[in-house]
Amino acid sequence: MVPVPVRKLPDMPVTMHMNNVSVPVLLRTLAKIAELNMMINDSITGQTQLVVTESPWDQVFLGLMDAYGLAYEWAGDILQVFSAADFKNGSRFWRPETLMKMPKLSRNWPGSSWYIRNGGRNR
Repeated sequence: MVPVPVRKLPDMPVTMHMNNVSVPVLLRTLAKIAELNMMINDSITGQTQLVVTESPWDQVFLGLMDAYGLAYEWAGDILQVFSAADFKNGSRFWRPETLMKMPKLSRNWPGSSWYIRNGGRNR
């Protein structure tokens, strides 16, 4: 079996001052800054405050993972974020073989970073 190369997280400097923001919104903002494709599990909730100045992106992201009991996994070009409890229970939501069967992602929906074009319906 050929080992899968480990993909590194971005490390560009990030400056963010966000108050009373939901964790999913913060994650989507980080994804947009790094121009990453990111899927976030619906079970991720909570509000937070974040003030960082010129901090490496990976440290900010990993800090959020640790502070909120989250885990992540690369599936191709998509960074999947889910609760650590779901990861430990084996409930991984997006496997590479599943992603190939999913609808295309688009960035054109106003007010949202991503939406799924699904048979002509927007979600």
